[in-house]
Amino acid sequence: MVSAPEGVTRLAYEEEELQLLRSFSPLMAQGLVQVHFTDDGSLEDLEEKLDENQYHILHFSGHGGYANGRGYLSLENRDTGEEEKISAEKFCQSLGKLARKKHRPPLIVLSACQTAKGVAEGDISGLADMLLISGVPGVIAMAANILDGCATLFTAKFYEQLVSSYPLSAAFGE
Repeated sequence: MVSAPEGVTRLAYEEEELQLLRSFSPLMAQGLVQVHFTDDGSLEDLEEKLDENQYHILHFSGHGGYANGRGYLSLENRDTGEEEKISAEKFCQSLGKLARKKHRPPLIVLSACQTAKGVAEGDISGLADMLLISGVPGVIAMAANILDGCATLFTAKFYEQLVSSYPLSAAFGE
């Protein structure tokens, strides 16, 4: 999923998409992996995609943040394309609703700033912690701000390691 709301600093998400596709291309060529993208960066579109398919990985590329003691993602308003800050609670509720009905991706990668941030150790108001508490088995997120190029490089290397049969923790470490 890519979210690029109008009026928000534009990210070079095309390069991250390209690196993701390159990483998975050997498995895609064998018919072992499919990669889907949402039509827009809205929560509604994500819900529709997750309702239609059972994904192993949800990769989010966009803006995230942490303000007033709460984590959020900057998604697109489906009607206007403008920024809609979706709280960690709302995002988790949406995924939880789908999980009760059908399926929740076992790995969520948040290529977005401050998605692992919390006020203090043990604080669970950040997005990554809330996803883990809500039952998502694996979450990869960013504790601080991250440059576009660094996020793209991480995406490329992380997925290359997964494709090379590294276990999740080892792929992350590499």
